[in-house]
Amino acid sequence: MFGSALVQNTATDFAQLNEALSKTFPAIRNKKELEIKFYASQQRRDQEPTDFVYDLLKLHKQLKLGMSEEASTSYFR
Repeated sequence: MFGSALVQNTATDFAQLNEALSKTFPAIRNKKELEIKFYASQQRRDQEPTDFVYDLLKLHKQLKLGMSEEASTSYFR
């Protein structure tokens, strides 16, 4: 199954299946929380603009939102 040896009737069945599925279908953990953080983000008073944009770009990458590099640089101008 998914290129791994399956051992039946043991406690490792679930762990092996979970690992195989995680490798085959990578998922974004806490996607809802990341989306909320991304769309509700505001620059803090003590935060440099470049740091703010960098944080947004990191969230953007984690969420795998589709935006080209050109579009993202013009968006943050």
